[in-house]
This record gives sequence, structure tokens and C-alpha cells, in this order.
Amino acid sequence: MFGTLESIGVTCGGPAIGWLTHLYLIDCKDVAFDVYPDTLLSAENALWLAVDRKKVVTEIKLRAKTATFSESLQQSQNGESYSSQITVPLPTHAKNIIAWVHRNARKRFVAIFRDTDGNCYLAGTKNNGMQLGWTRSIQNTLAQQMQLTSQHWHGVLWISTVDPEKLFPFKEFDYSFDLSFS
Repeated sequence: MFGTLESIGVTCGGPAIGWLTHLYLIDCKDVAFDVYPDTLLSAENALWLAVDRKKVVTEIKLRAKTATFSESLQQSQNGESYSSQITVPLPTHAKNIIAWVHRNARKRFVAIFRDTDGNCYLAGTKNNGMQLGWTRSIQNTLAQQMQLTSQHWHGVLWISTVDPEKLFPFKEFDYSFDLSFS
């Protein structure tokens, strides 16, 4: 044999199908401290939300097989960085969602999301949240989408759940704004 055989990859388990099923957004100003790759999230460390009943966690209700997540590693003279993007296609003339996007365009968000394979993620930090964007193409009336983009020194973090009852056991926030569309 000429050397050591290195075998990498996943040989069992379900495929990552590629769609998002749950998406929650938290305004960075409502986050108490940054979460980094070695931080333990638990009920005692209840997702570092500042305690205040006026804080809002926005749930974006996603249509089946529409929302996607992508992440890439980039090399530059300054080192490595990770670029992340969440894309949510919007139905035609979704005025309430588009109005929400325009009202919140200058804010940065921490995103908590889950894919169809059950993997849960956290993207963005208090000091470097995901930026909200919106695009539309007049060539196709269905070509509207909301995007969340970010650039970080680390990839998105894996978390155990996106269940609000577990992540936010103290319920010091308001779910009152609903962006559901179907």
C-alpha cells in the first residue's frame, strides 16, 4: 500500500432535502449577548434574550418546498469567512410581508431555522446579525423574495431544536406579528 487511506463522508442517515420548514427572527438589539461556536444553549441560558416583555420573536411561516439556505466558505488575504443566505420566495402581492420587510430593512437579525431533514441552525450574532433584503422581478409576478444574508468568521451554529417552548421557556416575548402566507 502506498500510504494511509483517508475515508470521509456520510454513509447512512437521510439526505438533506434542502428546504426550510421553520424560521424565527430576533432583532439583534433584543439579544443579550453573542453566541459563538463553543457556547452552550440551554434552558438556563434561554437563548440570551434580554428580559423584557416588549421583545418580539418573529415567526416566518414558510410554504412547503420554497425557502432555502446556503452557506459557503471564502478565502481572502484576511483569512476565512463564511457567507450565509436564507431565501424565502413570496406569493404575488404579499403586501403585509413586503411592508414588514420595508419597515425592518435597516435592522439586523439572529435567525433560528430548521430544514426538512430535522437539522436546526442559528445564524447571526448580536454584533453581526443577518441583513434583511427583498427583490422583485417584473418579468414574472411570482418572482418576489425575501433574503437574509450574513458574513461571519464561523459557519452557522447547529442547535438541538427550534421549538420556542424549549428555546424560550420564560415566554418573555410576543408572537403577535404573523407573516403567514399560503
